[in-house]
Amino acid sequence: MVFADSRGRRTGITALVIERDVVPVDTKSVNQGEVESIAKRTGTTTLAGTITQSPFQEVYLFNCTLGCGAHGRVYLAQEKCTETFFAIKVLTKRSQYSSPGGYDRAVTEKECMRLAMEEALPFVMPLIRAWDENENVFMVMPLCPETLLDRLSRETAKTINRRLLAAELLLALKDLHDRHIVHRDLKPENVFLTFGGHIRLGDLGLVYVVEEELSSTEFYDYEIFEGLNGTIGYLAPELLDPDYADQPYTPKVDIYSMGLVLLQVFLWKDYPYFEAYTLQGQWRRMQDDQQRWRKRIPDENAVDLLSQMLCPDPRARPTVDELLYHPFFMGHHATSQVGDHESHPAVGGPPTKGFKWKAVYDCQYPCADMYPFQGPQFDSPTVSDDSAEDAISDAQRAECMHQEREKERASRKGRLQSEFTYGCERGWETDPRHGTFTSTWIPKSMWMDGEVVLIEDDASA
Repeated sequence: MVFADSRGRRTGITALVIERDVVPVDTKSVNQGEVESIAKRTGTTTLAGTITQSPFQEVYLFNCTLGCGAHGRVYLAQEKCTETFFAIKVLTKRSQYSSPGGYDRAVTEKECMRLAMEEALPFVMPLIRAWDENENVFMVMPLCPETLLDRLSRETAKTINRRLLAAELLLALKDLHDRHIVHRDLKPENVFLTFGGHIRLGDLGLVYVVEEELSSTEFYDYEIFEGLNGTIGYLAPELLDPDYADQPYTPKVDIYSMGLVLLQVFLWKDYPYFEAYTLQGQWRRMQDDQQRWRKRIPDENAVDLLSQMLCPDPRARPTVDELLYHPFFMGHHATSQVGDHESHPAVGGPPTKGFKWKAVYDCQYPCADMYPFQGPQFDSPTVSDDSAEDAISDAQRAECMHQEREKERASRKGRLQSEFTYGCERGWETDPRHGTFTSTWIPKSMWMDGEVVLIEDDASA
């Protein structure tokens, strides 16, 4: 069953309260030469290289780095006209295209996020704008104040409703699997908490899309022959077992990885249960595991849910639809009678007890206590990333770059725009289901009334 679109979008932001002196900077004509002139005139380099204009005539001021990945960075950026803050993922083509399939992976990531936006999927990261230039790909996304890993690292378990969190995570995975999308990199760093206290499942750079028309059963039996993808500590055993090296795997790798994410939440640890630094190290941890975690989780239904998700045999692992019927959500033991309660709108079929799934899908019950944005953990506003190092030779990297560039050029033949170019409908840029931007942090520079202002500390004024 497909849920009704409850988008109810609106535009606008909550203004930051600034208690510092501001220095206006004229940026009527935004270009690199003027930005450098501004930097020289104001005695700061914080604006250098941090302003860009999209094909949709929006001008973004890059403020600071929110996070780094293998092929790029995510930045806090502010749009000039609305003064709205966004997260912008910048992929450097030099790094993205240095391995085979880099161009296709970037396009697929953009397409999956576009689908999340246009189908109003509540728990999958949507795409607001996207475009590319010669060296970079830009993807504009909603700004989320923290990740699930941040919450595990900084706060107590009382700030999360584990049952609602598990429900939202599984509904996000269901939305992907229903569309034949396998995430392949599920981990707390890729679960973003919104200002409304809900989740957004993001970082879709390693997804695999099954193109064939398949039933749900056929989808979960589909064999994927593409090489190992994911993060050490969250990989399913069938990806690590040396006796099955180079064998295909199925979309049920997502079920196992999500089980490890939920296990980490129930144990409230900021590191994976199978913490390791190599593939062999995680496999050894799995082989030596005594499953002592079972005694540390008092909820027997939660233990059973995790046990099913972490089943070593992928054939015996449940599907997402089956997990949504688990007693952990139904509020009773599997052998008890099901009362006259709300039907399960996510999968249809018999009614469930004690859990209003449609209300959860409509974001009516926050799964986390939320706090204002407290600032980034990085402070280096550069739009390039040289940190990605591949274990291949320079010659191989150059050949990959050439092939991926040729693929990009071929895709543009007969097209007015790049495959990366996308803009959602006006008014969809913000989603009231996920709250409103608030912050206790004051940026070093920002748009105010169409001008860039530098925020000066009282101590240095």
